[in-house]
Amino acid sequence: MGGGVEARRAWLDGMRAAMLPELPPEPTIAQLDAWLELAGLLADEDFRQSLRRLSEDFWAEPRDLSAWQRANARAVAEVRAAVRAGIEPGSAEAAPVLERVLDLMGQTGPELLASFDRHDRRAERLWELVAIVRGGTRPPDSPGSPGSPDSPSSPGSPSAASEFGWIERALRATGSDGGKPPSAGGGG
Repeated sequence: MGGGVEARRAWLDGMRAAMLPELPPEPTIAQLDAWLELAGLLADEDFRQSLRRLSEDFWAEPRDLSAWQRANARAVAEVRAAVRAGIEPGSAEAAPVLERVLDLMGQTGPELLASFDRHDRRAERLWELVAIVRGGTRPPDSPGSPGSPDSPSSPGSPSAASEFGWIERALRATGSDGGKPPSAGGGG
């Protein structure tokens, strides 16, 4: 699917479907509480405006949604492998992982870090609530979050929040240039 209005419409349809789970016929108290909190969050005009703004920023230029999703999935896989290998975000071993992630995502460290800074952290809570209502399962890695793990201006998807947290910590540890960690001498 190519970029433009059609891709944005498909992405928004996917996000709406993922964000509006139905309560099971006999919800638990936790599911009911989560559903009520979710309804409140989605009724918050400031939050909706934030998501709308992030979506507009993300779709401002033509984008191939399928290619973007594949690139994000590969970036998440890189980070998952690093985490399994015990690589800490601020370590020297993280630098090549971060370089591959930035290459896959087609962004520089400062660009990706700026998207993390624009990300509305309440979106993470939204996906937590969706998972609770669904009985503990998160939506598949798709509609995604670019600058965030859940919105288009976030770098990821709802189920990849911890991986994008690793990427953000690695960027901040490297001074956001995607290179080597700052030297102990304070050079940066």
